Amino acid sequence: MSMEIPPVFPKEWDIRKEVFEDGCIVHYSHDRCGSGLMHLCEPLPGIAVAYNVVDACGITLPSWFRTDSLFINFCSEGCCEINYGAAGSIMLEPNSTSISKLPMQSYIFPSGHYIGSELLFNPSSMSADLKTLLDETMRSFPNTSSHDRSETFVYAFSGDSGLQEHFKLLAPRKTIGRIDQHVARDAVKNLLLYCASPSFRDKPRPRYRRITSVQRQIVEECHDIIARDLSQRISAEELAAIYGISATSLKNYFRYVYGKTPSNLVYDMRMKRAKELLERTDMPVSRVSESVGYANHGKFAHSFKRFTGFLPLEYRKMHQLNGR
Repeated sequence: MSMEIPPVFPKEWDIRKEVFEDGCIVHYSHDRCGSGLMHLCEPLPGIAVAYNVVDACGITLPSWFRTDSLFINFCSEGCCEINYGAAGSIMLEPNSTSISKLPMQSYIFPSGHYIGSELLFNPSSMSADLKTLLDETMRSFPNTSSHDRSETFVYAFSGDSGLQEHFKLLAPRKTIGRIDQHVARDAVKNLLLYCASPSFRDKPRPRYRRITSVQRQIVEECHDIIARDLSQRISAEELAAIYGISATSLKNYFRYVYGKTPSNLVYDMRMKRAKELLERTDMPVSRVSESVGYANHGKFAHSFKRFTGFLPLEYRKMHQLNGR
């Protein structure tokens, strides 16, 4: 592999590396804070493909990663906040894409789980034809620059089913347990051709906004206020008033950071807390219901079943049986 790309996982993680005859590399890593799997290959000179599966809260990127090389990130599952330091952050949800030429500081995974693909471009190693194709691709994205210019940028968008199909071909093949170099070679070319096509260029795409460090701080403080006492019901309007912003702005901030609205996040927090109480205590279901903010026990039972597939007592009995 001409592009030397070490794993992005922290040095303190236990990392195991497997190199295959076709040049593909798979990094397996874990520690008490999480685990990660990184499939890596270079199907074309100057273009590296990485497929990442991470079960952790976040990763601080190593210094070699903090370059202004051209990256394309695609989120398949979970959520990933890409932190650009003083330049702010963007949140990728499933089927969303970012194109950046800006040093990245860290990846944060609010749900603790993420699957996604990355393309890293090194134009100095690319053929003239590929450089031309990459330039054509970049013209499809407003306010981005050619690969050989010094300007930095971040552009992110969501909901393109065609792009999703191209990225699916960059996932590891089950039959060989890694990325197929031959499939990836054609997939990368076709992905760039697709993005350079007039049909893609003229298609309206929901644009993502960058989130600032101040906005992230507001969301984290609101999260702590909610988590402090899940029995209380605090509206988005009440939380927004604390910071002198509108409820709409606060909801957008939550979407940028967690990929969810405040109400959806609170619902998840309540149900996860209820699961813990049912698993670890003998607290009556009525008290569990009240402790997570449900005065109406019937509503709690309905919400819990929607979240887990089981009524509260069914879930407790099942857990007790499995724990024996």
